[in-house]
Amino acid sequence: MEYRREIDGLRAVAVLPVILFHAGFSWFAGGYVGVDVFFVISGYLITTIIINDIENGRFSIAKFYERRARRILPALFFVLLCCIPFAWMWMVPSQFKDFSQALVAIAFFSSNILFWRKEDYFAPSAEENPLLHTWSLGVEEQFYIFFPILLLMLWRFGRQPVFYVVCLLSLVSFLLSEWGWRNNPEANFYLLPTRAWELGVGAICAFILHGRPVKSNQLLSLSGLLLVLYSIFSFDESVPFPSAYALVPVVGTALIIIYGSTNTITAKILSAKWLVGVGLVSFSAYLWHQPLLAFARIRSLTEPSLVLMFGLSVASVVLAFFSWKYVEQPFRSGPKSILNSRAKVFALSLVASVGFIAFGVHGHIKNGYYNQWMASNKEYAGVAEFLSYRDTDDYRFQFNVDGCFFSGANGSLDDYDDSCLDIREGEENYILMGDSHAAHLYKALREKYTNANLSVATASGCKPLYENGGRLQCALLHEQTFHEIEEKKDIVDGVILSARWDESDFDGIRRTVSILNELGVNVVILGPAVEYAMDFPIVLIRLLKQYGDAETNTLSIESKHTLDNDLKELAASLGVGYVSMVDDLCSSDGCRNYSLEREPMQFDYGHLTLSGARTLVNEDFPGALSDMFLSK
Repeated sequence: MEYRREIDGLRAVAVLPVILFHAGFSWFAGGYVGVDVFFVISGYLITTIIINDIENGRFSIAKFYERRARRILPALFFVLLCCIPFAWMWMVPSQFKDFSQALVAIAFFSSNILFWRKEDYFAPSAEENPLLHTWSLGVEEQFYIFFPILLLMLWRFGRQPVFYVVCLLSLVSFLLSEWGWRNNPEANFYLLPTRAWELGVGAICAFILHGRPVKSNQLLSLSGLLLVLYSIFSFDESVPFPSAYALVPVVGTALIIIYGSTNTITAKILSAKWLVGVGLVSFSAYLWHQPLLAFARIRSLTEPSLVLMFGLSVASVVLAFFSWKYVEQPFRSGPKSILNSRAKVFALSLVASVGFIAFGVHGHIKNGYYNQWMASNKEYAGVAEFLSYRDTDDYRFQFNVDGCFFSGANGSLDDYDDSCLDIREGEENYILMGDSHAAHLYKALREKYTNANLSVATASGCKPLYENGGRLQCALLHEQTFHEIEEKKDIVDGVILSARWDESDFDGIRRTVSILNELGVNVVILGPAVEYAMDFPIVLIRLLKQYGDAETNTLSIESKHTLDNDLKELAASLGVGYVSMVDDLCSSDGCRNYSLEREPMQFDYGHLTLSGARTLVNEDFPGALSDMFLSK
């Protein structure tokens, strides 16, 4: 296979935005698309190698997996090994337990499946996960378990039929991703079925160019580069991904691969010496960047400065050159390779994998070495137990997980408890609608306003906006709730809207309030919760370590204060009640740390504990909500 310098340059264009995105540089808000560029490049290069080997009668599944092991495992295992001591020293038990689980999943190339179940890629807490980036390796390696076998099985029918099958499967995967971001965005982001089409596009490029020279087209190749750059600098986490939006960087990469011959401007730009140099070590740079940035955040009480994060971004590239030279290269095939036989490659890979699996399983069984940590950190015991709040009965009671709050992703309301939305004649009827930022208040509100009949319609990620669309589950829940309100509008006394709002929701809020006002229903909007860049018990532990004790903190995310003020103005312009949780929990001295029961106010980045919700509702909520409940 002929070496293409511009492809290595394109790797640099992919990896640097990913690093700077994770470092927190807002200019690179779409830097995560660098992974999609990598997927296309990988699909192209690996498929080219497979086609050449099959046509020349030398393809071997064992040889293919040996090559992947030599390419991936030495650098990956070395970085994992370097992470373990820092994780042991600096992580709290819940984090170390997650870290241990990730080690096991990575050894099975299934960390994408683990993170689908546990971690929102764009959540603040994800920034402290040193192994989050390995999800993409899981996707790639799962793809390469099946793809070579598929090609080998179908090749008897000829190259052209195989090409059409690859096109068809890629189209199915793309259509699945379009369905996925609407109905199950977490699975859509992490899992192979909705990502395979990106690797498939690379494979299609390999079929198109097989046996032919790279095409030369200045306009198309330059357009491809501009498409990639546009997505990097224009996209952000609000863009549904992957989806049709992913066509921008994916098609852009394909245009460069197919039309970027050496005489094009695009190839000359990408063949710059420094870009090619970074591209050569891009895999190691990708492996290093997330641990460096995550551990810096773990060690800091506040978000590290951009100067520090830029320095660590540079450090990840510097470390990449060393690990490329002294770890990656010595294990590559060739006469100077450390492992000079396939048996040795597989044996060492197995031994190392078993070692990481054993360490990870032990960390999981020991609950992140909770007892050992608690024994040496007894002064934080009352706070640390809230790191596992989701496993407690208080959480299940507070969110009413078994009937009135959907935290899963299925599109059915079959398990919905009809008593959750029970509007009754002769009673004061109020409805709490929203996502988990509504659900965390439900029990506390119900306990306070005992004379009212408080119904609830809540589901994870479902903002209470009229005809909001999105996931099927949200659409069904909203359709049913608004239908009930319309049918029984004469006996509905008020609706409370609560969610993890953002600026993009304002038009939907206006429309929803307008619809409810037309029905003669009173509305109160609950503002955004106070949020943190990490789980709140960890905030408290770090405060206690640094100051010994603290009643308030000044660490909440400033953007939520700005959003709160904007929502307050919007509610006033609409003539509806508004409750500011930011005002209730924060003052000029900072934001409240403890409930009246001396428990943490929140258990993760922003959700209230049950005692925190009770404290907020019973002590701090201002007139807008009470006025609505008492107006009758």
